Amino acid sequence: MNEAQLLQLNHDFFESDSDKNPELNLKVAVLRRYRGNLYLCCSADFEHLSNVLLLSEGEYPWRGGSLKVEASIGDASCLKTLDKLMCVPRKEGMVCRPVGRGTKSLKKLFQEASIPPWQRENWPVCMIENEIVAIPGICVCEGWSVSSPKLPGFSLRWEPF
Repeated sequence: MNEAQLLQLNHDFFESDSDKNPELNLKVAVLRRYRGNLYLCCSADFEHLSNVLLLSEGEYPWRGGSLKVEASIGDASCLKTLDKLMCVPRKEGMVCRPVGRGTKSLKKLFQEASIPPWQRENWPVCMIENEIVAIPGICVCEGWSVSSPKLPGFSLRWEPF
């Protein structure tokens, strides 16, 4: 980095308003700020990847992360079935009904969970037929969670890179 780039970095990342989300594109990565934290992110493009992934128990690579589906003894954060479960990319305007919370936009759920904006577009959305049933690491939707702590279920864990 030269002196001009360092001055720009200082201005954009440390002197700009706290509600700004500056980015600095590097050759193989992107430096970003979100809610006072700095993130060094892979600059890979995931547009060429499949738009639908059928799920069962196991670990799956998915658009900048890893999705783990594991059998578990149930609680409200466990999905009750894997039958016809698929993972799709998030689209603008999607809404779901997290257990006990009413209808929420995915955008609002991501904000509440402090998910940085650049991770939201690649976050997996789990659906059965045309209904969102879970957002891994964020919520299971009304009607899809295990109804008793003694019943088996499935945990969904998303680990972004």
